[in-house]
Amino acid sequence: MLPYSIYQKGKYRVIKIDEDILFKTDISELNIVIKDMLDQGKRIIAVCFKPISMLNTKAVSDFVQCIEMISNSKGELAVVTPSKYIRGFLHAIDFDHVVKVCNNEEELEQEKIVSV
Repeated sequence: MLPYSIYQKGKYRVIKIDEDILFKTDISELNIVIKDMLDQGKRIIAVCFKPISMLNTKAVSDFVQCIEMISNSKGELAVVTPSKYIRGFLHAIDFDHVVKVCNNEEELEQEKIVSV
């Protein structure tokens, strides 16, 4: 089970992952959480990672599905406090133009988006 909390920050509904995502961490639950949010009409979503988080192949696939669900719903996704691994992944799959990246929650609230 993926430990997380959900709250509002500015216009974003934030899903804060409460532990580092490591190579054996299963993030498939994130797909369910995001689908539920989209079903409730919440289309402006942010995922806040812990600083050391990294994604294995399965987690990359799960996260790409999350990005596609939000994009297909005409929503908006921001990633908060991404590690260099997650920044690299977003850049490598050319999603850095689709996903907004913030260094911290204050930037998210002020919509100060940085490049990957």
